[in-house]
Amino acid sequence: MDLTGFINVTDSGVIHFQELRGLRELIHLSLSKILIKNKTLSTICKSTFANRKLKYLDVGYTHVTDKGVRELRNISSLKPVRLNGITKKVCEDEYYDA
Repeated sequence: MDLTGFINVTDSGVIHFQELRGLRELIHLSLSKILIKNKTLSTICKSTFANRKLKYLDVGYTHVTDKGVRELRNISSLKPVRLNGITKKVCEDEYYDA
């Protein structure tokens, strides 16, 4: 599902992802360049589809911070996570060597 650049998609809209329990085959989710924050990643992690087959997630150029990125560690199926445009501060944790 590619929602890249849909400027009308915000945290309040993505909250409805919880209702999409039937998305058993969702593998790719692109939320790049939309007005989402940490709340969206928390919602995605709590959604049933996130823990099935979601392998690719793009949250580049959003308002996600390190708190939101930490939520992603609970989705074991994720392979690459695109974080383009997120500040260096977000990446400064025990895995980042500046």
